Parts: sequence; C-alpha cells; structure tokens
Amino acid sequence: MARTFERLAREARDQGWPHDDYLQEVLSAEIASRHESVIRQRLREARFPEVKTLDQFDFGATEGVTATQIHTLARGTG
Repeated sequence: MARTFERLAREARDQGWPHDDYLQEVLSAEIASRHESVIRQRLREARFPEVKTLDQFDFGATEGVTATQIHTLARGTG
C-alpha cells in the first residue's frame, strides 16, 4: 500500500472520488501486489530454468487445440 496510496490519493482528489472508491482502489492495488509477490516467490522456489509466457508459446506445435482456446483457458473465462 505504501507504494500506491499517495499516487491514488492525488488521483482521487483530482477526480473527486468518494472515500470508499479511493479505499477500494488502494486495497485492490495491495491485493494485486501480494498476488504478484506470491507468484514470484513460487517461481523462485520451483527453480525453473527460465520463465516463459504465452507470448513465447509455439501454437503451431499443438494438435487438437487452437491458440484461441489456450488464451481463453489462460484468462479463466472458458
């Protein structure tokens, strides 16, 4: 929270956010930060040789599944 509350406070003041909207944004930023931290920690602990993303994935090497299906699954919407 320490990294974002001042920036969000300025934005809230400038845009006239209600207090509860400001608090929601600060807490959402904290939740996202903690989530990213957990992911980084788990990747470190897993000792993978390198981190790869879907942007680096060779969709031509897959059989029976399309790039669209994989992206849908990655988003958790399908």
